[in-house]
Amino acid sequence: MKKTKIIILSLLSVILILLPIISISLFALLSPAQYDNSFVGALDDKVERLKNTDGNRIIVVGGSSVAFGLDSALLEEYTGMPVVNFGLYAALGTKLMLDLSRPEIREGDVIVLAPELDPETLSLFFSAENTLMAADGSPELLGSLPAGDLFKLFGNMWGFAKDKLGYMRHPETKPSPEGVYSSSSFNEYGDIEYPRPENIMHGYADTENSVKLDPACYGDAFFEFADYLNRYIRYAERRGASVYFSFCPINEMGVAAGADTDALVGLLKDNIDCEFISDIDNYILEAGYFYDTNFHLNDTGVTVRTMRLARDIKLAHTIPEGVVPREEPEAPALPGADNAYLGTDENAKYFTYEKDEWGALVIVGLTEEGRSQTTLTVPLGADGIKVRSIAAGAFSGSALEVLIIPADANIERLENGMARGAENLRRLDILIPVRENITPPAKGSFGNERADFKIHTPVGSDYRGGYSWDRHSDIIIEDLK
Repeated sequence: MKKTKIIILSLLSVILILLPIISISLFALLSPAQYDNSFVGALDDKVERLKNTDGNRIIVVGGSSVAFGLDSALLEEYTGMPVVNFGLYAALGTKLMLDLSRPEIREGDVIVLAPELDPETLSLFFSAENTLMAADGSPELLGSLPAGDLFKLFGNMWGFAKDKLGYMRHPETKPSPEGVYSSSSFNEYGDIEYPRPENIMHGYADTENSVKLDPACYGDAFFEFADYLNRYIRYAERRGASVYFSFCPINEMGVAAGADTDALVGLLKDNIDCEFISDIDNYILEAGYFYDTNFHLNDTGVTVRTMRLARDIKLAHTIPEGVVPREEPEAPALPGADNAYLGTDENAKYFTYEKDEWGALVIVGLTEEGRSQTTLTVPLGADGIKVRSIAAGAFSGSALEVLIIPADANIERLENGMARGAENLRRLDILIPVRENITPPAKGSFGNERADFKIHTPVGSDYRGGYSWDRHSDIIIEDLK
């Protein structure tokens, strides 16, 4: 009798422990979607197209370089096969796109693997936070994920539920980005169709997040990923599909020093067990073809990349149908920089500057008066020239605690190590409402040493869901009015 009572009490204890977890998870997964308008909210539409497209398909798998870099209708025209753009966001992880596409592979499919060439993308990185956002409103997407990833999702469920409840209580704060980083920017193929006529990056490349084409940057995480990818390839081939590896588009001005493309391609070919159908040199393109990152193409760049991929697929897969790609369009001219500043800004006196190679001002330090201030606001310009960026170590040794970037600032880039040596800096307020207008440092590269350092952004601006800013999501708070 005593033993039975102990068993019953133990079961009740387990139930009491699990009940809140189950309740929170059910609320998080089944309550009205709050991230459906965000960029990752397009995931369910991509999966639906993959499921419902008839016939033998060309499925291009990757990250946002696929979403921003493919004209699926044009690729269909050139190959005579229906196309599924199955690229969305590198911060979800390449592994997630493999796991979601795996159950839908059919005999006769042509699968083109084209992930970004980045140590994190070519790893088994999996973002539970971003996956929950992407599956919001479509929890059935999670059904094909491995058990290990499901446990990670449950570990993030409380925070996800808390955020959703906050948006439901205050609908005006719901993530509803406008412009290219919205689910409404995708067409029925899963391509980004938002107008992107030219390169809008300061200096025409994101030098703070350079593309590392050096095999020395790829360690054990890559080999684990290669094993996982090879299992995916073998499964697809058993199902009767053909799997090929192509390359993502890369901005030649955004390639990091020390690049060795021959050695990197050799590493990939030695460890990934499928045919490589493309020459990496054909996908390292001039800066005029890019838009807002070193992997995101503008409208003309999309056409060029699609034409080159069509040729590669037709040659590898011996596709007789479709038309022969026409002559490639030339890259749009790089826009000239207008760095003239006609106003006056009282905040300019606290900072020191240097000119960058494009004639804009870079904040490189503080004046004696500036070094004693605990709160500073970044100026719009000084001496008739716009302030465009903040250099590494600009606030080193100062008393600065709070730095404010106003909504009308001309700042376009925060360089790696911006907060290096600023031991008192605990808060960065960015009032610029459109997150794409300013490029942050690389992941973990603000350079601050304070564990309590936070970035505060406007309510509803959704910096945490942005392509570049997501890497700093753990220190971003959206609470500014």
